[in-house]
Amino acid sequence: MLRIALCDDEKIFLTHARKVIWEEAYKWDSELQIDCFMDYNLLIRQLQGEKTYEIFFLDIDIPEINGIMAGKWIRKHNRDALIIYLSGRADRVFETFACRPYSFIRKELFSREIKGVMRSAFEYIDRGKEYISILAGGKQYKWDVNKIVYVECTNRILHIHFMDRVFDIYYKLGILEEQLNGHGFIRIHKGYLVNSKYIFCVKNNVVMLDNGEELPLSKYRALEVKKNLMELLE
Repeated sequence: MLRIALCDDEKIFLTHARKVIWEEAYKWDSELQIDCFMDYNLLIRQLQGEKTYEIFFLDIDIPEINGIMAGKWIRKHNRDALIIYLSGRADRVFETFACRPYSFIRKELFSREIKGVMRSAFEYIDRGKEYISILAGGKQYKWDVNKIVYVECTNRILHIHFMDRVFDIYYKLGILEEQLNGHGFIRIHKGYLVNSKYIFCVKNNVVMLDNGEELPLSKYRALEVKKNLMELLE
C-alpha cells in the first residue's frame, strides 16, 4: 500500500490537490491511502505514533509550525520518505534544501506539474523492487513481492499477509504460486505459500517465521521444503 500525507491550510486547494494526486497515484498503485491535514501539529502527532508515509506533500506557508520546520522533523525521523513542497512563492525553494526535498511544486501550476513529479517519484520508489500484478474481482493489484510474508488459502479466499496488514482476495493459490515462481516462495502446505526471506527455521511439523508465527508444514512436503530452503541459501 502506498501512503501519502498532504498538508495545506487552504481547504479548497487541499480538496483539489487530493483529487489530482489520487488520480495520478492510482495509475501506479491501486492500494492507496491519502491522509489530509490542515496543520502540522496533527500530522506530527500521527507520526509520533505508528503512522508512516512514503510521500509527503507539504505546504510551506502554514502558521505556527511551517513546512520547513515540519520537513526537518520528518527528515530527522524518516530518511527515506519523499518530501514534495507546495508553495505559491518560488523564492522560498532554497529554504527547503535543508530537508532534502524530492521536488517543489508551484501551487498556481499544480495541476500541470504534479503529473511529471508523480511519475518521477514512483519510478524512484520502484527502483530495485520486484512487483507482481494481479487482476481479481475486476480490480488490478500491484504488490512488491518482497513485502509479502506468506499467503494462506481458505475457502477459495487468499489471505495475503504483509508485515503490517492482511489483504483478502478471491484468487487461486496455484496461479499465484506460478506468478511468484523465481521470487523465493515455497509451498509448505496445500493452503500455505511462504516467502523464504521470512522463514526463521523449520522444525517437526511447523515452519517458524521471523516474527515468531508458526505455520503448518505438510509431512508430505517437508523434505522438499528443506531442500528448497537449502538451494535458496546457496
